[in-house]
Amino acid sequence: MLTAKRNGKAAKRFLCKAIKSNGEPIKITIDKSGANTSAINDYNGDAGADIEIRQQIFEQHYRAGP
Repeated sequence: MLTAKRNGKAAKRFLCKAIKSNGEPIKITIDKSGANTSAINDYNGDAGADIEIRQQIFEQHYRAGP
């Protein structure tokens, strides 16, 4: 769920919905977004969880059409 204005509050709301639907993960791989990092750290503190954060740079590759 990407929006033009991602913030920590919105990222945490999305994270909580995802965990409610799919269960609590052991690790989450995210981009370098501060909002996502903040949301996971907040969730860990509030829920007493220990979700590991893996940060990775995601690149998009574009190819020319035919």
